[in-house]
Amino acid sequence: MFRFTFLRYVLLALAVMGLSGVPDVSAQFSGAGAGTKDDPYKIYNPAQLNQVRNYTGKTEVYFALGADIDLTSWISSNSPEQGWNPIGTAANPFKGTFMGNGHTIKGMSISRGTTDDVGFFGVASGATVTNLTIEGSVYGANNVGILAGNFTGAAENCHVKGSARTASDCVGGLIGYFEGTATNCTFNGTVKGSSDCVGGLIGKSGSSDLKSCRANAEVEGTKYVGGLIGYVLATVTSSDKSIDDCFASGTVSGGSNVGGLIGAMDTSAFRKLKTDTSYSSYYDDYYYYVYATAPYKYIVSNCGAKTSISASSSVGGLIGQTLGFVYTYDFRIRYNYSDYTYPRDWTFSNEKAVRCMDVTGCFALAQIKATGSDAGGVIGKCNGTNVSDSYFNGSIVGGNSITQYQGIGGICGAITAPATVTITDRDGKQHTRTVNSTDASAISRNYSRATIAGSKYVGGIIGNITSNATVTSNFALNPVLSASVGPVARISPTTTDGFGAIGSLTTNYTLTGAKVSKNGVSQTYSTKLSEGETGGEDMFKLRATYQGLGWDFDKEWSIQETECLPYKSGQCVPPLIQSEPVSGSFVIVGKSMSGGRVFMEYAGQTYSAECKDNTWTVRTDPMKSGESITAWVEADDKLPSYSVMTSVGYPGSGTQEDPYQIYTANDLQNINGHSWYKLMNDIDLNGIKWQPIGRNGATMANLDGGGFTIKNLNVKDSASDFCGLFSTLQDATITNLTLEACSVEGGDNTAILAGDMTSCNISNVTIIRGNIKGGANVGALAGKAYYCTLGNVQMLQTSVGGDSIVGGIVGVADRLNIKLSSFNGDVTGSKNVGGICATANSQTVISRSCTSGTITGTGTDTKAAGIVAESRACVSNCFTTTNISAPGYVGGIVGLNYASVSNCYASGTLSSETLAAGIIAYNDGASAELKSSTAASEKISVSSQSGNAMRILGGFRNGAPEPVTTENLALEKMIISINGVAQEVYDDPMNGTATSGDKLRQSATYKALGWDFATIWKIGETEMPQLIGLDTTGGAERRDNYMYVDKMRAAAGETFDIVVNLHNGDAVNGFQFDIQLPTGVSLVYDEDYEEYDYTKGTRLTRNHSISFRKQPDGSVRFLCLPKDATYNLLGDDGQILILKAKVDDNAINGSYAFLLKNCFLSRGVAENVVLNKVPGNIYIVNDVISIPAVTVMAGSKSDLAINLDNKSKINSFQFDMTLPTGVKIADNALGEPDIRLGDRVDKSKYTLTYKAQPDGSMRIVAFGAGSDAVISGNTGTVLYVTLAVDKQTTPFNGQVSFRNIYLADSELRSFTCDDIDTQLEVTQFRRKGDVNKDGTITGVDAVGTVNLSLDKSLDILDFWAADVIEDNKIDSRDVSSVTSLVLDENLTTYAARKAAKARKADDVWGDYEYTKDICMWVKPVSVSPGNTADFIFYLNNTKEHRPSATQWAIYLPEGFSFELNENPVDEDDLWYENTRRCSEFLFVAHVQGQKIGMFHNDMNVKGYKLTSGEILRLHIVADKTVKPGVYTGWLREYQTTCPVDDKGFHASFYIDDEPFTIVVGDIANVENLSLAGRFESDDMTLVDAALHNNQSLLTVDMTENRSLPEGTSFEGLNPNTIVYAKAATTIEKSDNLVVDGICKSLKLEDGHPFGVTTAFTATSALYSRQVEAGAHESLYLPFAADPIDGVTYKQIAGVSADNFALEDAVQTANIPVLFDSELGGVLKFTASNVTIEPSTEAMHNELVGSYKFVDTDDAYYGYSDGSFVKTLRLSPFRAYTTNAELDGKHEAVDDLLYNADSNNDVIYNLQGIRMHTDKKHLTPGLYIINGQKVYIK
Repeated sequence: MFRFTFLRYVLLALAVMGLSGVPDVSAQFSGAGAGTKDDPYKIYNPAQLNQVRNYTGKTEVYFALGADIDLTSWISSNSPEQGWNPIGTAANPFKGTFMGNGHTIKGMSISRGTTDDVGFFGVASGATVTNLTIEGSVYGANNVGILAGNFTGAAENCHVKGSARTASDCVGGLIGYFEGTATNCTFNGTVKGSSDCVGGLIGKSGSSDLKSCRANAEVEGTKYVGGLIGYVLATVTSSDKSIDDCFASGTVSGGSNVGGLIGAMDTSAFRKLKTDTSYSSYYDDYYYYVYATAPYKYIVSNCGAKTSISASSSVGGLIGQTLGFVYTYDFRIRYNYSDYTYPRDWTFSNEKAVRCMDVTGCFALAQIKATGSDAGGVIGKCNGTNVSDSYFNGSIVGGNSITQYQGIGGICGAITAPATVTITDRDGKQHTRTVNSTDASAISRNYSRATIAGSKYVGGIIGNITSNATVTSNFALNPVLSASVGPVARISPTTTDGFGAIGSLTTNYTLTGAKVSKNGVSQTYSTKLSEGETGGEDMFKLRATYQGLGWDFDKEWSIQETECLPYKSGQCVPPLIQSEPVSGSFVIVGKSMSGGRVFMEYAGQTYSAECKDNTWTVRTDPMKSGESITAWVEADDKLPSYSVMTSVGYPGSGTQEDPYQIYTANDLQNINGHSWYKLMNDIDLNGIKWQPIGRNGATMANLDGGGFTIKNLNVKDSASDFCGLFSTLQDATITNLTLEACSVEGGDNTAILAGDMTSCNISNVTIIRGNIKGGANVGALAGKAYYCTLGNVQMLQTSVGGDSIVGGIVGVADRLNIKLSSFNGDVTGSKNVGGICATANSQTVISRSCTSGTITGTGTDTKAAGIVAESRACVSNCFTTTNISAPGYVGGIVGLNYASVSNCYASGTLSSETLAAGIIAYNDGASAELKSSTAASEKISVSSQSGNAMRILGGFRNGAPEPVTTENLALEKMIISINGVAQEVYDDPMNGTATSGDKLRQSATYKALGWDFATIWKIGETEMPQLIGLDTTGGAERRDNYMYVDKMRAAAGETFDIVVNLHNGDAVNGFQFDIQLPTGVSLVYDEDYEEYDYTKGTRLTRNHSISFRKQPDGSVRFLCLPKDATYNLLGDDGQILILKAKVDDNAINGSYAFLLKNCFLSRGVAENVVLNKVPGNIYIVNDVISIPAVTVMAGSKSDLAINLDNKSKINSFQFDMTLPTGVKIADNALGEPDIRLGDRVDKSKYTLTYKAQPDGSMRIVAFGAGSDAVISGNTGTVLYVTLAVDKQTTPFNGQVSFRNIYLADSELRSFTCDDIDTQLEVTQFRRKGDVNKDGTITGVDAVGTVNLSLDKSLDILDFWAADVIEDNKIDSRDVSSVTSLVLDENLTTYAARKAAKARKADDVWGDYEYTKDICMWVKPVSVSPGNTADFIFYLNNTKEHRPSATQWAIYLPEGFSFELNENPVDEDDLWYENTRRCSEFLFVAHVQGQKIGMFHNDMNVKGYKLTSGEILRLHIVADKTVKPGVYTGWLREYQTTCPVDDKGFHASFYIDDEPFTIVVGDIANVENLSLAGRFESDDMTLVDAALHNNQSLLTVDMTENRSLPEGTSFEGLNPNTIVYAKAATTIEKSDNLVVDGICKSLKLEDGHPFGVTTAFTATSALYSRQVEAGAHESLYLPFAADPIDGVTYKQIAGVSADNFALEDAVQTANIPVLFDSELGGVLKFTASNVTIEPSTEAMHNELVGSYKFVDTDDAYYGYSDGSFVKTLRLSPFRAYTTNAELDGKHEAVDDLLYNADSNNDVIYNLQGIRMHTDKKHLTPGLYIINGQKVYIK
């Protein structure tokens, strides 16, 4: 028994180890189950999984996973180098059934590079695998897959993730080689093969069926490479085979035969073969027969691929190559009977080529790059295949190596058929037969939507057809088709009308407006069948378009009519882009009927967003015009949609009224289409390699420069023709543009503006400092120009050079109208060289133009002239000052002339080898005439002795008319030189009439010739004539005289100034212009003054008046007129008018264009100067990003705040931030850039993203989730970026640059903000704790920290270094931390400072009664005036809580101070003495008046010894002037710091303010006593005299008392003493106790003083007095008493010489009154709930009240028994008077206090009005009678 058990476990162990060669007895399974279908082996762990290999070769065995299994540790323990040993070999394959039951095997790794058949299963034959997931990586030689290397059988619901690699052939993510059925199997990962047959799911497949399989993979191989299957090589079969509902995505790269779904499919071996033999006795021959019969079909249906593909040849978006023909035939071979090996003959018969492959209902979404040939959107190279109901969406870029039989097409690259078939007989010999297919392929009901480019044979459907094919009912909807060599066609370029022998091509459609080009030349549409029928974009979004051609929209196709093209039923609905992306925007919105997630590719990056309610919003980087956008939709239950493409446009609508707006170089580069464009600012092209606009075809765009400048254009491409800003221009308008510092080098037809122009209108264009070099036909503006108008075109300081035909403005002018134009610079070339044009053909007109500089001809016989070298143009009213030299004809105006020249002059020097003349070198033909012109050159020379030189005309021939001598003038002193010898010249038709230089500078001379000096010419006193509008030869008048406006910026609702400036070359005295403002902006109009709000500019004087009027078009005309013509504008540049304008309240952000038009200047009394229009922009900026300056210390971090001030509802913002070298964004705790949203941003609704850019900047984007997410408020921080600097960084001042700043509002409108450069200062590295900045941390730094904690501002001390806790204040924690640093150089305290500052007391010690366990106070002090006394500090704490430092401030009352040391250093040098509890503590003080900051610190950081008692004593000093009394001081701002552990952590506690008491001198009679602070038993002796037997004591203030000894009594006090206390008092006193402002019982006794310092409320109040019946007394109470029967209150009404009068009164609080009492005994005056205010001596009606006994020498009179008697002592609660007139007087008994008999009284009332009546008729009251106050009853 033992031996059997031992053997069993040994065998089991061998099985677990995966060893081979184990006998059958090892075929044991250690788990549950019987291995049957109903009871399979249950696998729960790696050991059981490994035992599956024990059952290879067995068919009826079943396994089932019972749990997920991780093989990682098992492989590590058992086979770490080679990994998992594949189950099954070729000799012993796995044949059973493996059920995954939804479980996962992960961690499976195999590395067996020299082993074939590598995978979880090595070889499986007839096997079944279901519901299994495997995650792993495998590497092998041939036949490699994660599930299986070689698999025949059935795989269902198998899912694999990971990587598969092969060292040789045949690798797939799931299976290497496969034949069988696969259903719902997937792979996700990478697959790489070193050679052939590489597929995302399957490397190579035989005659297999695949259903609903998927692969998302990065696939890389050499040949036969596919996103799903590398190679399908069909074998003989007994039924149709199919690949249905399969999909692949990812990237696929390889050499040849590469496809997004399948690399190649070959069914050529699909046929069934039969052999037979027979004999012929007649011939003694032997016959061998082979029969090939008809095959079945292989069908690829309802499949798709979304991939990026790169390969060489036979490349398809779906399939790289199909070999779908099967050839059927009968083959017979005859041998000699005697020699079987030698054939006598062989024959073929019954030959047929049969198509046996269908691709139907499929789609391919792909970006295809093929370096070689045969690239197609669906199939690269198609052979014998039906392609139907499929489409391609994407792009194809083909290579150059394309031959006659290859091509590039939207559906198929090429359609071919093999020309031969080869048969191998039984002896191994091959026999080849030529076969012609009658129908190579059928292509029907497909469409292509792509950009397709290649070298040649480029077609929208088929690139090349080399065999019979049927192509029908297809749609080529490709927007762009281009062939660099050709041919190219919208359907297929290899067809001919009727198609003859190559098949049929019928009813195919193409897109109207498709851009088709060959070698850069646009190809026009023809009606050939190769081009198809045409239709517009909208037509192809309608179902009916397709249904008429048999398209099935019930099963095969779907469409959202009017919104998209057809798509497959199993796909997502393509997204609809609803917004129009324009340059600078970064928000795109749209809808998706499938929901899901929208993906968008832009500029090489992918963005995405979830659909909500079928709508979506995608945010991108700021977009650039011309860039393409690709969008698609993915959803869980459907295949991805096709991609929708659009391009980024421009702001504006492209009309002349609302042109597209150009802001950037990219905007400019992408001008395209016959639209209007406008520059919105200057554009600098420096560093940009410019591609001429329209290089692949004529540009018909119109460009308004807006008065702005394009700088630093640089084109250097001498090998290319048509170079310039534009390559070619046609039907275009270019205006208001300046090109500065531009350099263009090209071939023929080269210029700065355009190489070639046709039918263009060019006006107000200036080129400054241009440099042009080209071949033939070269000019500054254009190389060639046809049918164009050039007006006000100026070339300044420009150099033009070329091989031949070189002109200053235009090389070749054909039917041009040139006027008001000029050239200034150098022109060099051969053949023809001219200042305006080199060659001007017929119907060209050149007028009112001029040139200056030099013209040099370099070639033999080169003609050169100041205006035109060779002219058939009409030239009039032109002049030149150019110096000209050339070997051939040289003329001042024209070299060789065939037309008319009139009213011109030339004044430059001329030189030639052969012929030179001042105006025209030679006139040729009857139309060549010269009249009314002047030659003003100082010298004309010809070097050849046989040459000729003339002043006016060198010669005329062929019927040219002879000039009239008097009609042409010549400078009298002109030198004519031939071969260096001056010639004598006479007046004649060739030399004109000699005229003096003075006359040539007079207008009369030219008027006599018929020149127009009213509208064309003008002349100065010492000048030659000038052209009006062209003041100088150096530039146009409009360049020297122009208006301009300052940059304007405002926000909605704001007013702003429009500052109009004028620059003028000559003196002017007036101006006018019309201002046209955009909608939303208006001029401010003053309704009261009926005028616009304007201010004269600084250049205007009081002699200039302004008038204005609104024009019909809405503009406003402003006119400035001088008093007379002598009052010119001041200066030559500056402000002329300032207009006030207002922005509407609802204006949104943006650039608003405005225009100054109809601009004129007035000069003198009759001359107007016409100026250019002045375009401009008003920038409405409601929302502004601002960034304050930031300082960062080297070795530390600091936050950079990004602030937003906004009026709009801002939803998103972004910018690119560039930091200076040495500064970086700090990492947060997660190791990511520390970039955080500010408090204004709701973080739950916002997404924050960032990405480093190629230029080194960091792009930061924050956007809200939906338009309802907006940034709260209108100002504040929206983002923080933490900056960090290494401590080695040298201090510097730099800038943080913010570019590409964009905001978007809640309506998703985006707008640009100005660039920002904020200042950044990097300061010197400092150490925490190095407070004195000496580089070390010592005790001096601890002392310095103490000083800073006491607010001592010392320049040498570093606040930052002392603030170790980093809470922006210095306190005891910092002192303790610095002290710790002194004692421990490893900086543990510094490292822990943030943790320390975040802790609270209860975090460390729990609930903590700090006022009980830790408290500090000052013992009450007694001191005499002028003396000192001990001032003692006490501290109580617990043993566990020992403060190591205390910090506080003492607030002394006025008159007190602390004693200094004997020889004090300063006023802070206080005398002090530590006790034994803290003998080594450091004490520091800082005196700030009555506030004295104090610090007590343990340098050992251990804390006070013991737990209670005295810690410190000072000496307090009382000034001599201090009066005896009780004073209160305060111990405030108290903080104590305790060590938490031995690692430098400290916790800080803040304790309530503590009062203390100072007793000065004798206080036995003190009236108000404060017992503030803590009193022990011995302290009470200080106040005993005040508390006991002190009848003067009015109040005792206990509110700030912290403790009293037990038994403290208030007996013996003045019974009226008020005691103030707090609620927690233990004072036993029933009456006159005020607790928290409430006195329950106020009881006042007569004969005792009373006083109140603080108001309180008395619940009940009582005052008692003993009186006699009929008494007349006074009363003064602190409350209004309740009425008492028999008691009446009186007040003095008047005083006479003998007596006084009383009147009734009301007794109120603190108002003295008199009273009469009818009663005798004790009167009780009571009240309830009354407020007792602080006591005062109040006067009222001659009476003064008193609450105290007051001895006085003053005359006071008390009231008793009805009269006032003088007294020397005042008593409490009585009233007195100081009116001596009342002394001894009694109350009057009469009603009137005057002599009734007197009738001569003078009477006034109290208002000072005299009463004109007698006394008897006065109404009762007070009066002034005869100067006395009298009361009339």
